[in-house]
Amino acid sequence: MGLSICHSIIDKHKGHISASSQLGAGTILTLYLPAEPDKITKEGAMQTDLSNSDSNARILVMDDEEQIRTVTQKMLEKFGYVVTLSADGQSAVEEYRKALDQNRAYNLVIMDLTVPGGMGGKEASQLILDMDPSACIVVSSGYSEDPIMAEYKSYGLKGIIAKPYRLATLKKTIHSLIS
Repeated sequence: MGLSICHSIIDKHKGHISASSQLGAGTILTLYLPAEPDKITKEGAMQTDLSNSDSNARILVMDDEEQIRTVTQKMLEKFGYVVTLSADGQSAVEEYRKALDQNRAYNLVIMDLTVPGGMGGKEASQLILDMDPSACIVVSSGYSEDPIMAEYKSYGLKGIIAKPYRLATLKKTIHSLIS
């Protein structure tokens, strides 16, 4: 992730980032994020119910960052969802079209809004909605000030998920849309 995205995410979570640099020695970035002790068990693990009544639902995830796609896939598979990944809007549209042609439309699509040098979630979502007006599309971004995040319904979208994803929020958002 770029430093501007990191800064935005850290600010959103009321954290702080500092940098120190020495010529020839490199740069050290230190991230400070507040803990949420009321959400931590004695063993230190997050309390999240992984049971799922809508398991086996099919979800298409489009994000240009491989690491985010991989982590999101692992999170969703913990809930029992069947996940397909796409790196840009064009391949997501093609994947959705292929699934629709096979009568296996996705139950939900998660679209990253910003894809540098490629088709992002706004344009790809409209193309998917043109071919399937009943498509359940959620947009995702690390930039909470993006107008689409505030007015997603006016674009025909069903929801938003801010980055970074929180396991419980991701589950709750998806479950509310596909159950």
